[in-house]
Amino acid sequence: MVKLGGVIKKARLKKGFTLDEVALKCGYSKALISRIENDNVFPSIESLSKISAALDFPLYDIFASLPIEEPVVLHKQDRNRFHVNEGEFDLEFLVPNPQNVSLLPVMYSGEPNAHSTERMGKHIGQEWSFVMRGKVEVSIGEKKYLLKEGDAIYFNASAPHKYVNVGTESAYGICITIPPSY
Repeated sequence: MVKLGGVIKKARLKKGFTLDEVALKCGYSKALISRIENDNVFPSIESLSKISAALDFPLYDIFASLPIEEPVVLHKQDRNRFHVNEGEFDLEFLVPNPQNVSLLPVMYSGEPNAHSTERMGKHIGQEWSFVMRGKVEVSIGEKKYLLKEGDAIYFNASAPHKYVNVGTESAYGICITIPPSY
């Protein structure tokens, strides 16, 4: 389990805020903030976002401050692969337990015209994507970007976005969201 509490507490103390001040700023109880700081409660991304705003400490910095415990090797045959029916892309988590990471790397693949889902197309944080093979059109808001093999894109993931394989062959790529979106 990722332990965010120490990072949050350290940021709070560095800013000179009391538990009461943070609770008041983000609209949560002092008890909840204390339980989060002591790793007794794991906050949702929404809660974490409110707390980071109250601390004037970017959400990215909270995740970037987490210590990496032990290296984890995930062999190809052990990856969790699934098909997103409404989106037509196949996805593979590139980490063994996606709920316990500060960034979420995912490999995506799809036949021509495959696309990502609307459900996954807007979330907090940033997103980076790299096309390993094929042609993928990435729509962000009203703008469209054509990515070919070897191209990458980085953007604010809170904007509505969608991936479409616009090529005539299968497309493969890697996408990383920070913080993870579920």
